[in-house]
Amino acid sequence: MEHSRALQGWQSVNSAPRSDVELMFIRHLQEIYPQHKVTRINPQACDVIGFAQAALATAIRDDKAQNHTVKTFKGPKSRLQEESGTLSEDIKFGRWLYQWNENQYIVYQTNYDVPFRPRQRSVYVLSQKAVNHDGELTENDKGRTDALLFAVGKWSSELHDEIYVFDDQAWGKDKTLWESVKNSSWEDVILNPAMKHNLISDVQGFFDNQILYKKLSVPWKRGIILHGVPGNGKTISIKALINSLHIRSPSVPSLYVKSFDGNCHGPKWSIHEIFTHARMMAPCLLIFEDLDSLVTPQTRSYFLNEVDGLESNDGILMVGSTNYLSKLDPSISKRPSRFDRKYHFKLPSEEERRAYCSSASTDDGIVVEKEEMIEEVKDGVAAATDEKVEKKVIPEVDIPAHLKDNELLKAVAVQAKMLLEEMESVDDELAAVTQERNVHNIVGTCAAV
Repeated sequence: MEHSRALQGWQSVNSAPRSDVELMFIRHLQEIYPQHKVTRINPQACDVIGFAQAALATAIRDDKAQNHTVKTFKGPKSRLQEESGTLSEDIKFGRWLYQWNENQYIVYQTNYDVPFRPRQRSVYVLSQKAVNHDGELTENDKGRTDALLFAVGKWSSELHDEIYVFDDQAWGKDKTLWESVKNSSWEDVILNPAMKHNLISDVQGFFDNQILYKKLSVPWKRGIILHGVPGNGKTISIKALINSLHIRSPSVPSLYVKSFDGNCHGPKWSIHEIFTHARMMAPCLLIFEDLDSLVTPQTRSYFLNEVDGLESNDGILMVGSTNYLSKLDPSISKRPSRFDRKYHFKLPSEEERRAYCSSASTDDGIVVEKEEMIEEVKDGVAAATDEKVEKKVIPEVDIPAHLKDNELLKAVAVQAKMLLEEMESVDDELAAVTQERNVHNIVGTCAAV
């Protein structure tokens, strides 16, 4: 009976002229549940339903009552997955019978639209009011709601196999991104050994030496730039960093910034939100991928004020990546105490190519063939990768008889042909880099086959 009246009230206030939907609905709930204290909560900061789904409380949706839901079919994330998809449910109006620490609650969730803003979601927690010595109801519930919200809020502020992602001017927890990085390991990253060691030591050492920074009276913050042409390991190194910090004890969370843009606020507002959340999550790793695209001349000054302004950034290690270091303003790339350590991800050396090709296979026989193939390719294109030579024609190579019908060799031949064609059309100043990159592609093809 009470729930039917609540739904009718919700429909009424959501279809009539109004200024504050939530306030009107609270009053409606208070009229229907006079023996309960009604508390409106922020579901982003206090996810009571997620708390129950994590088996930390019990939430039973009252399916017998009237609810307003929309069911949607969601296909698999990729057609390559052998899955049939799932049905998801968007609960626009629902009620749960909730229990935590032997305390009983009623939880309402509502969704509604507001012009020029994203869809709003509100959650209301109802708990039984306390009775005084005279048997009269009081306006408090002996702290039962506050105790629940404190526990839920603490749990909601933590990451649970998730990564914080800033996109569309809001922070959100992304499980899909976590799935893509959780198996990343430095063992899978082929880099110059010295640079790889220094990068790992820099990052781990920062989080290990909070006390040392304090003793030296130096702000416990740092910035690192990963730069170099695409495809040479920046992204996979960031993934390895995220996972290696996750498995530390205590774990270090990672915050990933996709964009400053959005429909409701300007980029300066986004920058402020990013650093406010990072300070709250510190110690943490704050990642700006494609930093040169994120920070524009219009936002540079505000960004730098957040980086080294009056507010403390203790415990924040910033990592920015860029394909072209020259595109970064010197105030970002060359100013001490901002991004003062840079790692250049160069085109891989011959040893690194060999290591990558070998690591991509578990069949010793194939590895042997790859080794022979690498030698043939290396001898044929060595001249083409010399930056001092504008153009070179790849000489013919004597292919061993037992490799002529090899599928791997055929794939290499196709790549070599593409290399020759590209050498004819590419600008002279980019020829050397492009040719070297194609040699890298050839070795990548070897590994893939």
